Amino acid sequence: MAGEGDPLTDGDIQRWCAELRRWSAEEFTARHQGLFLLVGQPSSASERVDFETCDAHNYLAKLTRASRSDHDELRVLRIEKSSRNPYTDRISLGRARNCDVVIRHPSVSKLHAHIRVEAGERYTIADVGSHNGTRVDDRPLVPHKPEPFMTGSVISFGTVVTQVLNGERLRRELLRLVGPLSVLSGR
Repeated sequence: MAGEGDPLTDGDIQRWCAELRRWSAEEFTARHQGLFLLVGQPSSASERVDFETCDAHNYLAKLTRASRSDHDELRVLRIEKSSRNPYTDRISLGRARNCDVVIRHPSVSKLHAHIRVEAGERYTIADVGSHNGTRVDDRPLVPHKPEPFMTGSVISFGTVVTQVLNGERLRRELLRLVGPLSVLSGR
């Protein structure tokens, strides 16, 4: 569980780039166990995609291409319990500050979804009746019905598109998105 003093809990991409500079690939992966959400935000209204017609993989590709020039629009969020949440058996995700994973976007409900860690490090997600729905790999979830997901899955919460990554894939994706030169030079 990330503590209050963890500089990476707010998802700041610049801090993640500093981590990439600080540690070798093996050290970075060892330090960052578990799963993460790579969150991209469209920077203009013209890049927003209507939820009903969203092709999640194409949308994520469009977001990441756009984010190369403005990688401050990217966020990295750990999928883990926090001390802010009263649920002990699940990880809550939503717009409210007391959720374990907070995505501050108007299309994300205050309490949008629950994630559970099942036996064998398997994960499931259930939409909790959110207003704008949840999709896993472009399939809409039936409210309150848990569905499995894995590393590499694209999960949409309302119009916010995320990708689930482990530490190794997170490192590779950050290097691809922000560019190895910007990571190494500190830009």
